[in-house]
Amino acid sequence: TGGWVGDGIYFQALQYNGKVTKSFFKEYVNDAHAPADTYAVTYNLKEGDVAYYVFGSEMALRRNINLAPVFTTNSANYSADAREEVFGPTVAEAFLYQTVTDTINNNYEPVTYEETLTVGLYHGTVEEKSLFKSHKGKGSGTEEDALIVGSGNDSDAGFQRWQFHAGLNNDNAIMEFKAERDMELTISHKSMGTLFYNTGSSLKYYAIDIDGFAEYLEERYLSNDTPDDFYGYQISLSKGQSLLIEFTANDLEGYAVASIEWVATANPKEYKSSEVNDFSDARELQTYKDGLVTQLNEYVGTLSPLDYSINNYSKIESYVSDFVTSIKKMSDKDKILELYNETLAKIDNVLTLFEEETLLQEAKDNAIKEAEEYINSKKASYTASEWTNVLNEFDSFKLTVSLETSITNINVLLIQFKTTIDAMPATQSTVNTVIIICCSVGGTLLLAAGITIPLIIKKKKTK
Repeated sequence: TGGWVGDGIYFQALQYNGKVTKSFFKEYVNDAHAPADTYAVTYNLKEGDVAYYVFGSEMALRRNINLAPVFTTNSANYSADAREEVFGPTVAEAFLYQTVTDTINNNYEPVTYEETLTVGLYHGTVEEKSLFKSHKGKGSGTEEDALIVGSGNDSDAGFQRWQFHAGLNNDNAIMEFKAERDMELTISHKSMGTLFYNTGSSLKYYAIDIDGFAEYLEERYLSNDTPDDFYGYQISLSKGQSLLIEFTANDLEGYAVASIEWVATANPKEYKSSEVNDFSDARELQTYKDGLVTQLNEYVGTLSPLDYSINNYSKIESYVSDFVTSIKKMSDKDKILELYNETLAKIDNVLTLFEEETLLQEAKDNAIKEAEEYINSKKASYTASEWTNVLNEFDSFKLTVSLETSITNINVLLIQFKTTIDAMPATQSTVNTVIIICCSVGGTLLLAAGITIPLIIKKKKTK
């Protein structure tokens, strides 16, 4: 290095990340015969970064140095943390239209942005979400790009570059935003109006812990002409945690479409550890819920399906399923317990085959008895031949009722039987009294049956 040691000659390493340039280190030359690697430096560069290695002087003098630099690269030793020490944490942004295309080109796997935010697009449910397996478009960033299920019909779950679809049978559209480092996540969007095929569609928000535990946060129902960020969300996430948004039609027979061009911004600088979910309360509540579900299933396990009709045992299963679904969004233990007891009562009220048969036979017996009493109350109105016809109709009724399996139908048959009996001829007179209206010559006599006959009274001659 000659005689220029210490007079302002230095090495300065600079690194460029596409936005800013910063000094990595600055080392003055202070030894005329410096050992090897005295001025060596290691850069951690991600794709798109540019590094500079500068020799300069702070004096307006021309300088030179004898140096033989060797440049080597090793991708295996790359350290995102070391890079961050130079530039500070990187703010990452992901857009719906961009993420759809990126997911297609990443073999449907989640996509990571700036080593800070990973976005995954799925379909299914929160408990059982699946990667997409097919798409439309060529993954070239055009409007045709879309993640689809099957043939990609309107009734299937999927994502397009500007909207997402909730399919039939709870095949929902799911977006997961995972923190690759401590950060604050902000989901924002512009007001675009909302397209949907049923008014019950909604967005459900969940916080996901590192181990996959999901805490339900809230639900927002879709409506037209909502303002900016109406469906947005902001949350601080520790590394490994996620925000999950589920778009659902909330109807086993329905599907829905929403147009919300969201933007996800992950900013490590705004991370607030005090606002991170600790999940402890949610875990304790979930343990309570799981305990009741276990008890309910154990109780149902003591009931034999063979003791019930297929329909009735299906009712029991649906009561359990409804309970599990209903308590997902509940946080009040007293109300959860109240619903549990109500569910138990409904299960206990489901009739066994024996109980059904007993009630059915009682209904048959009562219907036949009531029908018999009904015709007996009208017996005097019939001639002998008419009564025979009535008895034949009654025998037919008894046979039909004996073969019936529905109490409702038995009641209908009883009503129909009475109507039929009322329409049958009944010509036998029951009138045995007469009412004298006028007791004068030329008067009349009225029978109770409404028959009018002349009444003639002759005056006896006297001797």
